[in-house]
Amino acid sequence: MVRAIQERMQAIEQVIATLDAARKNVRITVSHDDVRQSQRDRLDASVSASSGNVEVQIPHGAADGVKVGVDSRQSNSSRRGSEFVSVLDGERAFIRVGQSVP
Repeated sequence: MVRAIQERMQAIEQVIATLDAARKNVRITVSHDDVRQSQRDRLDASVSASSGNVEVQIPHGAADGVKVGVDSRQSNSSRRGSEFVSVLDGERAFIRVGQSVP
């Protein structure tokens, strides 16, 4: 029971009306994209030549002549995801995305 003058009673009723509001349920969504690209290039060369008693092989045991090799590789990967949490308005929420590696 509250006893107060009319002005004070109206102020108290306004505060109670503000506090007596229904809380809303809020949904928080976190979306993420993970795009990775990698490229690897490789160049090989071997030479074997001889003149008279002199023979040069790079690397050792290379076949006669000149050999050049080129290798190029590229890869792309993409991952998408989304997580959500529902919480009452004004409350705390926590979402962790990813992984934890010790």
